Amino acid sequence: MRILVPLKWSALRTEVDPLSGSARVLPGRFGPDPASSAALAWALRLAEPVEATVGVLTIGPEAAEAGLREALALGATDAQRIDGPADPEPLEVAEALASLAAGADLVVVGARSIDRGSAAVAAALATLLEWPGACGLLGVDWDADGLRAERRLPAGRRERLRIDTPAVISIEAGTVAIDRAALPALLAAAEAGIAVVAPERAPTTESPAAVVPYRPRPRNAPAPPVGAEPRERIAALSGALEAGSRAQQIELPPEEAAAEIVAALRRWDYLD
Repeated sequence: MRILVPLKWSALRTEVDPLSGSARVLPGRFGPDPASSAALAWALRLAEPVEATVGVLTIGPEAAEAGLREALALGATDAQRIDGPADPEPLEVAEALASLAAGADLVVVGARSIDRGSAAVAAALATLLEWPGACGLLGVDWDADGLRAERRLPAGRRERLRIDTPAVISIEAGTVAIDRAALPALLAAAEAGIAVVAPERAPTTESPAAVVPYRPRPRNAPAPPVGAEPRERIAALSGALEAGSRAQQIELPPEEAAAEIVAALRRWDYLD
């Protein structure tokens, strides 16, 4: 049996320019994603009772091999890297992984990365492979004919699942303690070879088309009267003085004005 764990090489810290507002990630701020580390820890647990091999795979530049070597030191049997950008689109990741994951019996992915957080890779990969998929798991173990797992539901509830293999599952970060590799294993992994593979469709650095919310065109409003007082301009724009409006403009002495106001309030049923 073979278990494949795609590891995300994430931007762990983003800095924002206070003047321009643009976000950037310094070269030394990338590292293994916490959700991917949890997926690797669960994959190693699942591999032990069935004596499965655990392969790790990442998409990114040569610097991303540091995460693969750490996984080899923890117990992974082989490592591969797809040369590509550090932060590709989720669908491109799934398409790049599909041909390499077809030979595995189980694919374990981190549920949500710390930088992009789309949680779409596992679902897209399961769709491309036409395998069962279960996302956002809190724990997983072997059952008689497959896997049994648990995931979070709203209002503090839990859902228990039975999953047939081959399958694609995703694990939430923080669901398992991450072990530290021993020094001899780290030294051995530092000299291990990392295979650079080319999938059928490698991720690119092309940005997708910009998607903006729908904004209706503004209606044409009549220009305000030139030289009129502000009150008259507001009345012209609002139509308060047009024919048929309940608004009236009258000039009366104080006593007659008060009587007219009382009469209007009675007509409008404010006074008995």
